[in-house]
Amino acid sequence: MADEDQTANVEDNEETTAATVPISEPPILAKQPSIIDEVEEKVASVWITLRDKPTADDIKYAEQEKKLYNGQLLASRAEILAWYLYDWANSPMFNVMIGLVLPLFLTALATQYGCESVAEHGCDIDNELIQESGALRVYMGAWSLRPTAFTFIMISLSGALQAVAYISIGALADYSYYQFYLFRICTLIASIMPVAYIFVSDANLWLFTGWWTAIQLVFFGLALIFYNAYLPQIVENHWMVRRALRDRAPPEKVCHVKQQLSDDISQYGVACGYFGSLVMAIVAVFVFALSETTTYEQLTGFGDTSTATSTQYREEWLKPVQSVRMRFDADSNLRQIQLAYADLSIAGDVYGGHSLNVEQWQLQNFTIQDEDYITQIAFWSNNDASIRAMRFTTKNAVVSPIYSGASISATEPDEIAVASSSSASDYSFAGYVVYVSKDDDVKITGMDVTMLNQNTGQFPSMRGYHIAALVVVLWWNIFQIGCFVYFQRRDGPPLPADSKLYSFGVRQCWDAIKQAKVYPNLFRFLIAWFCFSDGLSTLSTASILFATTEIGMTSTEA
Repeated sequence: MADEDQTANVEDNEETTAATVPISEPPILAKQPSIIDEVEEKVASVWITLRDKPTADDIKYAEQEKKLYNGQLLASRAEILAWYLYDWANSPMFNVMIGLVLPLFLTALATQYGCESVAEHGCDIDNELIQESGALRVYMGAWSLRPTAFTFIMISLSGALQAVAYISIGALADYSYYQFYLFRICTLIASIMPVAYIFVSDANLWLFTGWWTAIQLVFFGLALIFYNAYLPQIVENHWMVRRALRDRAPPEKVCHVKQQLSDDISQYGVACGYFGSLVMAIVAVFVFALSETTTYEQLTGFGDTSTATSTQYREEWLKPVQSVRMRFDADSNLRQIQLAYADLSIAGDVYGGHSLNVEQWQLQNFTIQDEDYITQIAFWSNNDASIRAMRFTTKNAVVSPIYSGASISATEPDEIAVASSSSASDYSFAGYVVYVSKDDDVKITGMDVTMLNQNTGQFPSMRGYHIAALVVVLWWNIFQIGCFVYFQRRDGPPLPADSKLYSFGVRQCWDAIKQAKVYPNLFRFLIAWFCFSDGLSTLSTASILFATTEIGMTSTEA
């Protein structure tokens, strides 16, 4: 009886042991303590980790272990390198397109639309309203906003859409086959949508482009969620982890190997992403530098332009000047000047003296014909360096008389205002900065001349943005091919039986929120990380816009 009881106890113990062993535990081989040391050594070395690959034994045991690992394939070196390559491929979209190109592109579209379609008289050189109070604004329905705020508004709206999408769809990354297919769908949509930017040149498409960007960022974020969900699966099926399990390594050793592998693979992927972004940023700078067009030139220092003895008045409207009204006194001092502009129903301000005896000053006027514009202004100076006389030359070779209060004996001017470009005839007189003397004897002492490039117009070409978008699209779509080829399908557990596909993510999120009291530090960390990452991306976008709109830097300089 004792023997029978002992035998029964042994059988019971064997059944209990079998019940507690997970189905995924690999077969036990002869213990080889050196394997753990080898695993830790390889994990600790950056170079060995990058070049290491499964051995023939790893591949042989992987075939035997398929059922134990629920059919999961052994991670391959090609799959890990493809994981790195995806970061290399898509990071330029975030760091270059979203962080640099799109803020400038959306702001340029909104600004041009506001100046051409909203402002009554257009905008000046600083994109401020001409002869209107208030600031330039555009309208999203009944919502009025500054063009510089348009990018932030669309990114914020995209963030709200992303929150809904992440909560409702993101949780599916850990279940069934959803990760495998949703990663491909979201990545393809996100990488193809920027093609539309290449064809946007009309400023009237500003609102469409903003919403297109908001939607594209949603798919971009979802693709990142499903991409990052691959990492724990790759680590779980890494040959080093399986090797450690076959060696019957202690749980803490296996955890150490997993943690180290996860950290290393993650940081190598991030490094590849930043390096890819650096390469693309350099390319973008060259693109902007080569495609940048000069819209105007500011020619300075004609006559006496000292602000110590004169007051400065700016009228740089960047519209071709159609006529110039001048008043000179008998001593050949320029007392008044006023410009009229083509395609504007209003004239410029009158600068200079407003004496009761203004009618005693000789009024002289130079007006050009349609389809012509002023390309050159000649200046003669008095002994005190103030303006004595002026002469204008047009594109069609029309040369005006020398305008002055008295005859001019010198035929050669003291100074000539003409664009420095080799195509100077393409630049028209389009505004000026006038210097008016501060003393009682008010007169025009000098001026700076603004010349507008007639080929480009007031607003620069969008070609640089188009080329940058094309390069990013090609870069992303070419280098992400490896992910589609080498990423293995690694199905997770099925959705719980009582779960609905459309509401599962929301329930998961709500359950996580309810667990905040159980893991308060984790909850605080997530909130802090959200604030930090969102603040960092906002600062990047704001710095680019501040540099271009407030400091006046070009796209290349920013």
